[in-house]
Amino acid sequence: MRSGPIIEHSTCLRFAPYHLTYGDLPKQLQQGGLSEETDMWSKVEDFNWLRAQQSPNWSVLPQEERAPPISPHGVPGAAEDENEI
Repeated sequence: MRSGPIIEHSTCLRFAPYHLTYGDLPKQLQQGGLSEETDMWSKVEDFNWLRAQQSPNWSVLPQEERAPPISPHGVPGAAEDENEI
């Protein structure tokens, strides 16, 4: 992702990285000209909060509340014993 999420007229939003994983993912991202992790998910722009301070309308989801990584069934490079969608 080359830019962060943009929100407007929203409250109580929480953001975390996308946790999809499977063996061929890094190769496919590279072929698509994308990097695996850019931390852009946490660079939220709130069009209703233009101050330098953190917007009260969103926050980063704490690590302990995040779902574990998932691996889709039937995708090349996905192990059968990993979590499925």
